[in-house]
Amino acid sequence: MSHPCFSARPGRIAVLTSLVGMCGASVASTPQDWAVLDARSADVCSRASGLLEPKIGAPIRFSDAIGIDVRVVTGIAPQPHMNGASATMLCAFDRRTGKAEVAEAPVEAMLTALPSAPSIEGIVWRAEDIGGGGIIDRSRATLTFGADGRISGSASCNGYSGSYALDRGALSFTSALVATQKACAPSLLDQERRFLAILGAARRIELLPTGALLLSTPEGTSLRFFPEQPVTPAVGSTMKHGRPLQCGSETLLVTFAGEIARIGFADGTVVELPAVAAADPASPRTYTNGRMTLEQRLEGPDAGLSFARGRMVPTPCLPVLEK
Repeated sequence: MSHPCFSARPGRIAVLTSLVGMCGASVASTPQDWAVLDARSADVCSRASGLLEPKIGAPIRFSDAIGIDVRVVTGIAPQPHMNGASATMLCAFDRRTGKAEVAEAPVEAMLTALPSAPSIEGIVWRAEDIGGGGIIDRSRATLTFGADGRISGSASCNGYSGSYALDRGALSFTSALVATQKACAPSLLDQERRFLAILGAARRIELLPTGALLLSTPEGTSLRFFPEQPVTPAVGSTMKHGRPLQCGSETLLVTFAGEIARIGFADGTVVELPAVAAADPASPRTYTNGRMTLEQRLEGPDAGLSFARGRMVPTPCLPVLEK
């Protein structure tokens, strides 16, 4: 499959059309059918995007009159000239034909309400990718935006700090970044130099649907972060009930309504997982949309909930203790 031709400049719309035939797809009528259809659309959109390490957002479902599901796909642009830059695509999946068309998402369309700066301030963001090259195992590069306009963190070995300003996703530094001069392993120092170079040149900041924080330079080189510690879910306006649960590195709010499990995430999104019919009444109750799975055991030593993404082994969920 040929990869779409990504624009070398972030935010510029490019024509990126890729059709993936899935003849025979039909409109779903039961929760199980919807789960199968969602898994199919996730696979089709993932392949149509052409991105490396794609992450697929929950479907935005339109009525049967249109028959379209829209998904956000984030990942790494595969073209060598993009130097491992992150990319975001919009995928429109036709439920009736099983075909998908993808287009590069303009930066302006993907920014997430960044005027509410407290959603990123005071959080220790840990880098999981530096310029498309990943990060050295067990190394730690972090970023924290202070409410006082200060930025600080660990660059891999040395600490750094500076001053910043943020205006609707446009990032600027009001003072030069200053780092300590501690001696470190050569590999860490090399990673640190790349981290600080990209950070100092970054001019755009985005909160992606995956919960990642993305800082990008005008040339498209980027740093991708996730919260180092779970963030308390900010879904009160969407889910009025539910007890916070810690499921591995994720904090969730979970409620049940008939054959549906509703999961609220830290970024405010809510996903509905339909129940899967089980032949054995003693087996765990399973809710899934093909991309996420919630298991509910009602009795026995393993009673409780567990959660997994993709094909990962479900992680037990523990109640979040109130402070």
